Amino acid sequence: MTHGKAPSGRTPPEGLHTPYITEVVRSLLTLGLSVADDEATVLAGPPRFASIPIEADVIGGRWRDAEWMLLAWDERSGWSWQVKLVHEPSPRDAVYFGVALLPEPGQIATWASTLLVHRGLRLARRPHKPHFAGPDLDTALAAYDGLAGAAREVSIAVRASDEM
Repeated sequence: MTHGKAPSGRTPPEGLHTPYITEVVRSLLTLGLSVADDEATVLAGPPRFASIPIEADVIGGRWRDAEWMLLAWDERSGWSWQVKLVHEPSPRDAVYFGVALLPEPGQIATWASTLLVHRGLRLARRPHKPHFAGPDLDTALAAYDGLAGAAREVSIAVRASDEM
C-alpha cells in the first residue's frame, strides 16, 4: 500500500487522514471486498475528505446492476455509503454510519459488508447527516501513522480540495 504525495511532491502535512483511510482499505480487503481500480482518493481539505469506490462485482453478484458504490468520509459527518444503480435516474440516498467520526477501520469494513449483503436496505426517511465536532481529530488520526504491512497494493491518491 502506498501513501500518496501532496501535489507539490512533498510528504502530506501532519494530521492528514491518509494512514487512517489506508487502514480502512486494508480492513475492506481483509473481509474480501474489492476497491474499484485499487485506488482510494484523499482530499487534504478543508474539509478533509476521502472516497473509496467499491467493486460492483461483489457478494455473489448481487450488485451487478450497480453503476457505482462508494464509501466516503469527511471530517464533519463521518462515514457514508452510497450506491447508483444503472436503472435508477439518480444515486440512492446516502446511508450514514453516524456512530463516531473515526470508528475503528474494522467496524467500517463490517458495516460496508453488511450493507452489501442486505441489498434491500432502504431508509424510511431521508437520512440525517450527522455532524461531529471534535478538537482531538488530529490526535486520533495520528494514531494511524506508521502502520505497515498490507496484503495487497492499493494506491491512495492525495489531491488538493479544488482538484475534484
